[in-house]
Amino acid sequence: MNYNDLTAERQVVAAVQSLEAILQQASTGQEDCVVQVNGPQGGLVLHQPGGGSNVLYAGQV
Repeated sequence: MNYNDLTAERQVVAAVQSLEAILQQASTGQEDCVVQVNGPQGGLVLHQPGGGSNVLYAGQV
């Protein structure tokens, strides 16, 4: 991988952002959240048990 290969870094940033959102929710007692990647609502969407969702990143990952 070249030092300027941003396509590889994009996936890593998306994974880190997803995990941070899941851990933040877990720290407030909202467990079992998942993040959908490149779904119909956006590039990163946090889904909470019970049907709530939050778009973390609207563009495609």
